[in-house]
Amino acid sequence: MAAAPWYLNQNKPGLKHQKAFNLTSEEGGDWYKRGVKTFQATKFRKGACENCGAMTHKKKDCVERPRKAGAVKTGKNIAADELLQDRIALGFDGKRDRYNGYDAEDYGRVVDRYERAEALKAEVAKKRELERAYRKAIESRTATSPRMRRTWRPTTRRRAARTRTTTPRPRMPTRKGSWR
Repeated sequence: MAAAPWYLNQNKPGLKHQKAFNLTSEEGGDWYKRGVKTFQATKFRKGACENCGAMTHKKKDCVERPRKAGAVKTGKNIAADELLQDRIALGFDGKRDRYNGYDAEDYGRVVDRYERAEALKAEVAKKRELERAYRKAIESRTATSPRMRRTWRPTTRRRAARTRTTTPRPRMPTRKGSWR
């Protein structure tokens, strides 16, 4: 279109509802910083959360698991203060954008971790397979050696029959009290 239509006012944004029309940095790209900690206290401070010890929230707003004895009593494991971030003014699409604030490098670290775990599993499996093959080769070599054939003989039925006891089993009473 060389010129804007007569019904489109040039002074105000008119086609903002169209998808991906003149995206500004306010509508996309900005996102909240995740997991940023500011100050790490060493002892409990007055006015901090009684559960975790962070100054940025109170006990009723704490997202940590409720402790048996909170940081106010123990003074141990004081949580770091969270970064209080400004509100980001996002438009309709910016609020619903699934990939807003997505960091591909972070996911790359997750993929690398799983690849290392898979490589370690494969290495362990290969080591087990080699050990199993080694044991099998040793067993097959010793079982077929002439020395092993001379010393090891299975027991015959006659020898097994001689060692068996000939005493009868003791009789047991049944539930009703009579003998079987």
